[in-house]
Amino acid sequence: MSLSALLLASCLASLIQDTGRLPQDAGKSPLRSLGEGTRHHANVVRSADFSRDGKRCVTASWDGSAAIWSLTSAKPEKLLAQGGAMMSFAGFAKDDSLVVTIANDKAIRCWSVSSGKQLAEVATSLPHAFAAISPDQRLLVTQPAESGKPVELRDVETLELVQSIDWKGALLFEVSWSPDSRYLALGSALPPRVVVWDRQTKSVVSELTPKNHLSGLAVRPDGKALGYLAYPALHVHEFPKLGTEPIASVRGSQEPMHDFTWRDNQSVIIGDSEGQILCIDVAAEKLIWSVREHRDSIYDVEVSPDGKLVASASGDNSLRFWSAADGSEQHRPAGNRDMVLCLAWSQDGKTLAAGDYGNVVARYDLASGAVRSELTHELAIAGLRIEDDGSTLSLSHAQQFQRMPPRDAPLSALVDCEDRAELPHAAAVVFRGENALVFGADSMLRNFDTRSGKLVDEVSIHAEEAIDLAIAQDGSRIVTAAKDGTVRLSLSEGRELAILGEELTGIAHVAYAGTGTAAALDEKGTLRIWTFDGSSDEPEPKLATTLALLAEGEEEQFLDFCASPDGSRFAVLGANRIAILDATSGKALGGTADVDGIPRCAAFSPDGKLLATGMVDGTIQVWELASLLAN
Repeated sequence: MSLSALLLASCLASLIQDTGRLPQDAGKSPLRSLGEGTRHHANVVRSADFSRDGKRCVTASWDGSAAIWSLTSAKPEKLLAQGGAMMSFAGFAKDDSLVVTIANDKAIRCWSVSSGKQLAEVATSLPHAFAAISPDQRLLVTQPAESGKPVELRDVETLELVQSIDWKGALLFEVSWSPDSRYLALGSALPPRVVVWDRQTKSVVSELTPKNHLSGLAVRPDGKALGYLAYPALHVHEFPKLGTEPIASVRGSQEPMHDFTWRDNQSVIIGDSEGQILCIDVAAEKLIWSVREHRDSIYDVEVSPDGKLVASASGDNSLRFWSAADGSEQHRPAGNRDMVLCLAWSQDGKTLAAGDYGNVVARYDLASGAVRSELTHELAIAGLRIEDDGSTLSLSHAQQFQRMPPRDAPLSALVDCEDRAELPHAAAVVFRGENALVFGADSMLRNFDTRSGKLVDEVSIHAEEAIDLAIAQDGSRIVTAAKDGTVRLSLSEGRELAILGEELTGIAHVAYAGTGTAAALDEKGTLRIWTFDGSSDEPEPKLATTLALLAEGEEEQFLDFCASPDGSRFAVLGANRIAILDATSGKALGGTADVDGIPRCAAFSPDGKLLATGMVDGTIQVWELASLLAN
């Protein structure tokens, strides 16, 4: 075992003995912060859901991130995914202890709310077109995005398939559960079809084929009727047995109707394509009130839990609140800058979350209609380099390079990577001179000129999606990890020298320490260290040691770890905190548990005196190592 490996092993072993976890001491402020948080990107916030206790909100965005937010803060508590495949759904499950997400990489994932760690994953042959969680938070309903594919019911914790429902219609358009979670109503738009499934008997109770395409479906609050929009009317059937004829049919708007919700057991709220909102008494087939204040389509209408307010989301970039009793406007808050697509009420009815096309979730206080705070999905820093003077060079997940001066000098212009719109998610980035090696989700290693953004060359080094990348201090060699379960040692141009480890699961980060030592940290806190001949083309690697960084039952969200240039210290990033470990004594020397934001990547300056952390909000924080060590 090399000296650096021995020091690293000693450091981590002592850390476990002394504390069993990363240090929690309160910390210092960074020496400086560079850049400004990016507020908007052309990425949709597609899903929002509140926990039952109303204390948290989970959101999913097409920027590849899902996040859990506390209602008392505008910063995420946990980042469940960042910069990966576009997220289309996120919802709380199993008494709010879990979050289930769906992304266009054909995967369904389950996450721990407390730790932010992924607990389960199911890879499918097709992406999923729709998802919903039952009211009892025990089942996920979804369908692969291909006409006629069965509807799937999965256990929210294991993601195992519980039941497959033969679906002869097209793509699943909407679902609605009975209040007791027993019956599930399924609807497709083209061809139009409605099916009611009994979860207890595992059979179809009834089905019908509307004459026109569906644009909305909802079980009445008492669970005794089902309404659906089929232009030009709203039809209501008994539920769960639908019968051949509706018990009521009302003509709402003259325009196509996009969405509706039950106001109570007698009436509904409908939004149409021209910005009109209507309240209709279904039993009496009578219009109660209507307003036409929005200037574009209504994408979502939702009634507050107490039934007193109606919230409407529109393509005119606005959200508005109305009296459910008479339609009078209650609030017209400012704050949304793009098309508002989805709404979610907290169960106490005091807060509404609205997700828009500009990647922002705005939270509104219902007492005043004012914006309480904005939760912004960001494109985080994917990788960075810091110089001795504190200046940085970084690449964001938007595939743009930027040089930031050490203090208040103007920032350099953003440099786009060549064909950046077509590039896959950047799993990891390291810098070598004026070039950057970008490890993409497609397992390709791309070499970019950071000054021009030009692609110099590219090579494939793994069989599956990339996870992380680290580079030797002299820039000659790299260590990579991917979802094929391997950790590999290669020359920096991509030629493989050796496989360090195989059939490894949950690898999260890799580091290159010294000239002949590499390490890999997995999601459960297991650290593997390999030693090899760092100067030979036949390095003959050996697994030197395996350490458990966490005590049994402990959880920690590891975001990155890196080695100082001389290999004597390590920086370990957790959610909102940094730990500095001394390899000579094996003890935690200092750090901070009060980072303003979530750090996603870190790098030491060449002289080891500064540590830069790339943040989720697109900024860079520069830390003086001496200040961190003083804690």
